[in-house]
Amino acid sequence: MNDAGTIHTWLNDLERALADLPEASRRDIVSEARAHLEDRVAAGLSASSALHGFGTVKAYASPFIEDYLLSRAISSNRSLHMIRALITYCAKSAIAFVGLTFTAAFAGLTLVNLLWLIDKITNPDEVGYFTTTGDHNYIGRLPASAVDVTEHLGAWWYVLTIFGIILSLFLARLCLRLSGFAIVRARSKSA
Repeated sequence: MNDAGTIHTWLNDLERALADLPEASRRDIVSEARAHLEDRVAAGLSASSALHGFGTVKAYASPFIEDYLLSRAISSNRSLHMIRALITYCAKSAIAFVGLTFTAAFAGLTLVNLLWLIDKITNPDEVGYFTTTGDHNYIGRLPASAVDVTEHLGAWWYVLTIFGIILSLFLARLCLRLSGFAIVRARSKSA
């Protein structure tokens, strides 16, 4: 394959690698890469030498994709976009890893509260905060072996679990947002 064909193939692969980006951004990135490659070839480098400086298509496209995912996540204010962006940064950023870890913890807490709420609705006499005369405390589902128990929260169990769901969802979302902003701030300092 000649130099023009090698560069053309690499640029086509780059365009496919940037498929998640908007068309205008993708076109600008490919045009700029083409101009740099053509300048290098015009300066006397072979196509393979010119491409060597760019690295693999995946390595070259990765920062553009990461930046796009992060900016889209922050501007869209959608949790799924932010999770996807943090996952792409997770291997390179402790901030992303910690943010995803805390988000997962709060999402787990949301799930536990939701399951408790459903269980309380379906079995109101068996779920809650109970104590026995022997000073044993039970939170959640009452074991079958428990005797002589007193339920302390009653209808407040519903209120507290709904509050727990709302609070844990808020904290999960807050972790996502703070992580995204911290990554943007860290990237702007390193640039």
